[in-house]
Amino acid sequence: MNELTSLGVDQQLLIDEGERELEVLERLLKEIENQRQLVRSVDVRDAVFNLTENMDLKVNPQAKLNVLDELRTSAYGKVVHVEDEDGKSRVYRIAQANGSVIKNKDGRELMVVNRLAPVAGILAPAEIGDEVELPVVGTCHVTATDLLERYDRGHLDDFISLIYSTESDPDTAFILKHVRASVDKWNSRLLDDAVLDESTGTDGEEVFTGDSRASLGSSFYTRTTTKQEELIRRPRRGLLIVEGIAGSGKTSVALGRVKALYQASEFSETEDEYDAFFNDKSQMVGFVLHKQLINYLEQTLVDLNLSQMKVREFKELQNELLRKRGGVLSLKMPGNADGRYSRIKAEELPFEQSMAWLRLVEKEVVNIFMERIETKLTGQTEWIRGLGITDLRIDRLKINHRELLEKAWEIATESFLVWKRQLLTRGTRTFYAEGFVRRIKTVYERFYDLVSEDARWYYYDSGWHLRSKRDDEIEIPFQPFNGRQFPKRGSDWLKTFRDRVRTQFRQCLYMDSTVEHMPRLSDWYGEAIGNLLASDLPENFELNGIVERVNGSKLSDADLNILLAITNMLSSGYEYSEQDQKRIAAYLSSPHYYSTVFIDEVQDFSEIEVYLMGEASHPDRKAVTVVGDFKQQLYEGKVSDLSDCFPSAAENELEVQELLDNKRQCENLANHSAYFRATISRLEAPSDTPEPIYGDELTDETISEGELRTQILERIVSTPVGQSIAVICPTNELAKELESGLRDDIQANFRESQYSEDNRDLNKPLYVHFTVPKPTKGLEFDVVIAPCFDHYDLDVDLEAHAAYVAVTRPKSALHILRGQ
Repeated sequence: MNELTSLGVDQQLLIDEGERELEVLERLLKEIENQRQLVRSVDVRDAVFNLTENMDLKVNPQAKLNVLDELRTSAYGKVVHVEDEDGKSRVYRIAQANGSVIKNKDGRELMVVNRLAPVAGILAPAEIGDEVELPVVGTCHVTATDLLERYDRGHLDDFISLIYSTESDPDTAFILKHVRASVDKWNSRLLDDAVLDESTGTDGEEVFTGDSRASLGSSFYTRTTTKQEELIRRPRRGLLIVEGIAGSGKTSVALGRVKALYQASEFSETEDEYDAFFNDKSQMVGFVLHKQLINYLEQTLVDLNLSQMKVREFKELQNELLRKRGGVLSLKMPGNADGRYSRIKAEELPFEQSMAWLRLVEKEVVNIFMERIETKLTGQTEWIRGLGITDLRIDRLKINHRELLEKAWEIATESFLVWKRQLLTRGTRTFYAEGFVRRIKTVYERFYDLVSEDARWYYYDSGWHLRSKRDDEIEIPFQPFNGRQFPKRGSDWLKTFRDRVRTQFRQCLYMDSTVEHMPRLSDWYGEAIGNLLASDLPENFELNGIVERVNGSKLSDADLNILLAITNMLSSGYEYSEQDQKRIAAYLSSPHYYSTVFIDEVQDFSEIEVYLMGEASHPDRKAVTVVGDFKQQLYEGKVSDLSDCFPSAAENELEVQELLDNKRQCENLANHSAYFRATISRLEAPSDTPEPIYGDELTDETISEGELRTQILERIVSTPVGQSIAVICPTNELAKELESGLRDDIQANFRESQYSEDNRDLNKPLYVHFTVPKPTKGLEFDVVIAPCFDHYDLDVDLEAHAAYVAVTRPKSALHILRGQ
């Protein structure tokens, strides 16, 4: 950023704005404390300081305190100055928290607007020169904007920076850092007619800013673009797919939507739209590619007052599901003594991780499951005939319990067979296994009820029937399984008989808690693969590796993900309850659901992984946000058809939303990234984007191998202290070699270096990080040095994508070095 004097701007303008915001901040904090006491001690409706403008006043007091605490911590992030059609000026301050401050006790307006208010949605993306239509107020012209970030420095409440823009030059931002100290310092200098010394830059520290914290921060939530704002405010249910160029704020949208869902749940206006569904932050989850992104986002969640929300790698979800399903999958896991299958790290082909493969295997496994159940249900004649039957009578009628059992068994079995025939008519986007156990339970309940004490049977025409005969003389049905009408001996026998036949029927359904009567899903998976070997498969579906693994009782991650997906489908909608007297076994009950899910860098997960993460969202809402960029896809065998990963989504939910504004990089680097993206996409240069200018912040040089270390060191040494640096190499070997060779020289210049083969510690600005593109995904640095850039083969998609990731990580400077 340029210094104030170099821009020819009256310094007093910026100082006055800083003083004004500091005064507002002091009044705001004072009134927040007043309101916190009112919430604790008196009816909020008596408070002058009105937190709940346009909202239901019957809000939980604790929710009010939570909002006040967040407002005290974050204050507001954007100030918008507008002028209405009558020439009246107004100032709106957009809060991160969902609370509004209208006025304090002396009647002066503060106009801190709650984040979910309609006016905040209009003004958060507003820029100088915009014409906006504000509720009640009407048409207004945006005359100035301030962008603020709050932080605590000891006991001093302050803004970390004030970014001020004026209508006279809306494309220029004047920045004051550490506002309180800087205002005092600059005021004293102005009184002495002090002038900035542009040549030395000694006083530039207060004018230069850059948030080097290892997180996104929270400022994006009050400074959205129009498109981001629209996406953040999407309905409180359903799937949202966002694709965007590097640095376009995709992750910000994902976190912003979660934040909006939580805030909406704090204040209930109507039960239909704003309820407590999203009120538990611990039941929200984000899935990211690697642990470094977890560290990166966790600090952002603290900044957003969402610290209880979970951010996880896919592996954590996988392991959670494996612990739940270990028994039914016969896995050799702790506590599962009968497990037969162990985990193996194996080379997997891309098709093994695709939804197309899951559909083939799932259908085959369900067919096997159904055939096994049918065989068992229809093969019980000898068992039934072998049952010992006690001679019981009601009045003069001898009760033939064997005949009744045969009838009940036949009726329940037929209900299963009808369902099996119906299953074959399911649509192509619907899985056969979906809701399987819930339907199995329905079949079991049918049988359970037929032999229950309350079962009503009619006897006529020398047989037992469920309905009375028309015009039959018998008007009162029999209850032949009700033991109360028999002597104790008969009653005890009947109870044992009911339990025994129900257990047998349950075991025929593979829904008993004993191991030998559980579904043999891992075995059936192997059998399904064998069946598919004999069918017509696409050429790239090579099954020999899978057959070899399963025959050796080994399962790879791809195998386990397939089985976890199938078990989740089977268990969909089945909630196990200890109080359910008609219950079947718990091992295929529904998994744990989260109220909302977001998936970051979605392009680098496999299709089945995406499916499993999406299915972790509660089925009542399916509130899933998916963000990614397929020009940053760095792994083989990952998502190719994102819509196929969400089979239950409506067509309008599968419409991809695009973000095309690079918010991470300065304008010149953003232009370079746009041109590079067009190159690897085999497209013409973007006509609406200026060509990048090569200079101090962007260099692209061809050097000899002997000059490489010297050139890298020069750029590291010339980077201002406090700015983060990453040296992003094409290979780990090169990164390791360069870091080792330059370590002493870097340390001699009062910096530290670190080789990061994976994603550890990449967000520590103290170090110069030597790494490769993969672990830097989703992260950003002030400066990036990209040595040996010519080693990327831009005709190979994954290498071209890696190169694109490298050039889009820096915020302020990029240095590309090529070999001769």
